[in-house]
Amino acid sequence: MAAKKSTDVMIAGKVYTLSGYEEEGYLQHVASYINTKISEITERDEYRRIPNDMKSILIQLNIADDFFKAKRQFETAEENYKKAEKDLFELKHELVDTQMKVEELLEKLNRERLERNQKSGRESQMEESYKRLEEKYQLLLSNAKVAEERNRQFEEMLRLTQQEKREIEAVNKELRLNKEKLETTLADALLGTASTSAAPKETKRQKKNRKKNRKNF
Repeated sequence: MAAKKSTDVMIAGKVYTLSGYEEEGYLQHVASYINTKISEITERDEYRRIPNDMKSILIQLNIADDFFKAKRQFETAEENYKKAEKDLFELKHELVDTQMKVEELLEKLNRERLERNQKSGRESQMEESYKRLEEKYQLLLSNAKVAEERNRQFEEMLRLTQQEKREIEAVNKELRLNKEKLETTLADALLGTASTSAAPKETKRQKKNRKKNRKNF
């Protein structure tokens, strides 16, 4: 198992140390994404008007929105991939059937050519049959070429779908990491605010007694 790696990144003007099994370039890319998202949201007029305790939630909501959109794109790409795989299988099966029919037709054509040569009395009838078989052969050959082209197109589509799937998986992973980091940052910020609010204030009477005790000393 690979060892964890630690990388210092800057998010919203603060330096954080991220640990994980990913390469440093990937972690820097995640930090860059968060900074871009924060900058994009903080520049909006409505962001400046909302309370401070809602600003982090707004940023998280936007990143969560990106996550679910990427997840939906991934699911759509996966469905397209499965459909393309099924269509490709059916096309290959159809191509095999077409090739078998062509081979059978060629065998029949060769047999009838031989019979035509052996039976001169049936030459005219055999010639007509030969022409029909030749036409069928050309038609099947044309269909085979079309099937091969469709097979090539589906293989290209399958390759693009697989590439799209890998890209969406990378974005999905990146968004999950962003969500976890922001949730941790928000929790830390909320804990800090709660600690400050919990400190009791000194009353006027307590201040007066404290001054009186000083004079006595």
